[in-house]
Amino acid sequence: MGSEQDRPFNDPKHPSWSTVPGPEPTNPPAGYPAVGHPAAGHPAPGYPAAGYPAAPPKTLSIVALVFGVVAVATGGFLLVPQLGAVVLGHIALRREPEGRAMAIAGLVMGYLVIGLWLLFILVVGLFLGGIASTNWNAAN
Repeated sequence: MGSEQDRPFNDPKHPSWSTVPGPEPTNPPAGYPAVGHPAAGHPAPGYPAAGYPAAPPKTLSIVALVFGVVAVATGGFLLVPQLGAVVLGHIALRREPEGRAMAIAGLVMGYLVIGLWLLFILVVGLFLGGIASTNWNAAN
């Protein structure tokens, strides 16, 4: 075997495994925590604070919602927000199930503004087509 200098880590009969208690710790002055114990409300050193785990990211869902709100607020005049709301809303539905409500809200607002613009273009086109086909000379 080895010499006395070797400290066997798996031999409880070795003298280095002494179970004799050391000196009693003295009480600290008033207002200080006991030695070896964390202060009240603070975790022990080396351990994370207790709490909830971090929420999964919902970036795409939030951006889709913001684009939808901007599209509605601007009346769709900017074109980019409603397209962004629709595209990012569909991507967010697939990648971020936790942000489903925000993604759907962005999709609804984006499609609503696109639909209203298509309806407007259709009505204007029919109106202009009706005016162009009118025979102005027949009224005489």
